[in-house]
Amino acid sequence: MSAKSHIRQSLITPQNSFLDPQMTDPAQTGNDQQQLPEGKKDFPPIAVSDGKSISNDIRRENHRKEYAVLINRTDGTHSGGKQCLESFYCLCCCAKRRIGDMFVLAEKSDGSPLLIVGPCWPFCAFITVPLILIVSVLIGIFVLRQITDNGSVYVWMVATYFPIMGITLIALFFVSCCDPGLLERVESLEGDVEVGDGVDRSRWIWNDQVGSYRPNGAVYCRECKVIIETYDHVCPWTGTGIGRRNMPAFKFFVVFINILCYYSIGIVVFFSFKTAELAKGL
Repeated sequence: MSAKSHIRQSLITPQNSFLDPQMTDPAQTGNDQQQLPEGKKDFPPIAVSDGKSISNDIRRENHRKEYAVLINRTDGTHSGGKQCLESFYCLCCCAKRRIGDMFVLAEKSDGSPLLIVGPCWPFCAFITVPLILIVSVLIGIFVLRQITDNGSVYVWMVATYFPIMGITLIALFFVSCCDPGLLERVESLEGDVEVGDGVDRSRWIWNDQVGSYRPNGAVYCRECKVIIETYDHVCPWTGTGIGRRNMPAFKFFVVFINILCYYSIGIVVFFSFKTAELAKGL
């Protein structure tokens, strides 16, 4: 039987035999392969005789990612008070689940986090954000409004100051609530050196803290208790670890928070000089 006839027979197999492994005769399939003429390539059959490919697809669809987190979370180093505090953190931020000491707010069907905050999220939520908002609002009420009320031509300060504040908060959100680069657990490299995503794992290093292999650029974060790809540091102001995926947003945030800071100082100094000039004129 030719290769084309073999494929045609697989396509027209009655009663969807590719869904039921028992309806396909393995012996007949083997005879068809033996009758292929010499020099012809054996095309991969479309019908599945053992049912493994379909079951693998189903398992792949239902697979939830398991990330490389600290293994020994129930040892004696975690006191009851700290566990209660962590549970309080998890309850306050409405987390669906935890990955290490990071709290997942929203996730995909495979377990990939869409919104995730770090272990220092209270510092970011109750210190960083209020500090930006309160200082900006105070400058807007007591400084910028006074400049416009005096009939000055410096209205452009109002038109530029608050957009800068908004961009700063948006950048902070993408840093604090973005996946910093969490890596999945890889317990063995046998038969998994070159995977479908094109990642070469032949030079990965074993990490005892999480019981998983990691690439050279990835580091275990003690605060987050996970392995983060291209790990840099933990920033308490943003409340999370900084890695490959949120590093661009972090740099953007650092630039705009400095612009906002120096802009605020400049506006206050300018307003002070203008007030002193008006006082002397009186």
